[in-house]
Amino acid sequence: MTRTIILTGLLVMACAQGRSQDRLIPSDTAFVLEIDVRKIIQSGIGQETVVPLIKSRIHEITVLNQALNKLAIDPLRDLGKITLTAAGAKDTERLMIVARGSWNAISMLERLQKLSSASSKNGIEKISIGTTTIFRATLVENKAKSVFLAVTPDGALAVSPAKEYIIDSTMPKPSISLSNKYFQQAVTGLDEQSVIRFAVSGQAIERAAIPEGPARELLANVRSLSGGLAFVGNDLRLEITLDAGEAPSATAMRESIEDLSNQSLGFLGILANQKREYRPVLSTVKNMRSSTRGSTVTLRAAMSLDDFRGILNLSGLSAGNNP
Repeated sequence: MTRTIILTGLLVMACAQGRSQDRLIPSDTAFVLEIDVRKIIQSGIGQETVVPLIKSRIHEITVLNQALNKLAIDPLRDLGKITLTAAGAKDTERLMIVARGSWNAISMLERLQKLSSASSKNGIEKISIGTTTIFRATLVENKAKSVFLAVTPDGALAVSPAKEYIIDSTMPKPSISLSNKYFQQAVTGLDEQSVIRFAVSGQAIERAAIPEGPARELLANVRSLSGGLAFVGNDLRLEITLDAGEAPSATAMRESIEDLSNQSLGFLGILANQKREYRPVLSTVKNMRSSTRGSTVTLRAAMSLDDFRGILNLSGLSAGNNP
């Protein structure tokens, strides 16, 4: 009996750890991006493509590099998962980053306290709010800007320009609670096997920024858009789900997507014949399949490692390229 209770407790703890970042997502969030850094680094594809990219580019972001050095965080050694949230595309103040990793929470808190008391040059100030401790960090490249950060009760490092987000992150929540129920369904439905996963509320999609045409019409009534990228053997699997609101709308949306895909194939075929570097994009679009279930439309595509390398090179994001 005792063994059963212990095993059940361990299982619950393991499940909670898997989705623990969800509890820190602010209620007004409209965009979520989760990156499973550890899973990427441990995979063969990640070792060959992403790790060299991180090594070559990390030093280019001065503020990030300085922050990592001060906190003694090695992204390739210490990072587990990173969650980025935003309340809207144009609201740059209501962002939050939650980083989870192998560091000791108590040691991280002690390091922040030491940095805040050692010298004003560190740009870190300790703020006590009742029994809660958070910190304000002045950005080196723009002293007029600052962000707030805290070590959360479950050991994550939370960073945001919005002070109330950080205060809220120090108060344990039993579960994720978002103001938009359709967006919450999209977030809680994200595939844990994906190394990169995202969800966007339909209300947050900047339709005005999309050129007039089929793409804008397609997204006109979408309630949410979500998906993920998974590593399966030597392939990458991309999945994107759109919530159309009701089944008839989902069927019409799938037909529009297939029409748009067929049109794109003709254009990409011409482009790929002229420029070989576009062939991986053509191959990926060719592999795309769509299906409907209830009010949702799901797009799935497989991508080989060679095609992934080609797309990285085309985008200028490979380790050897400078965009």
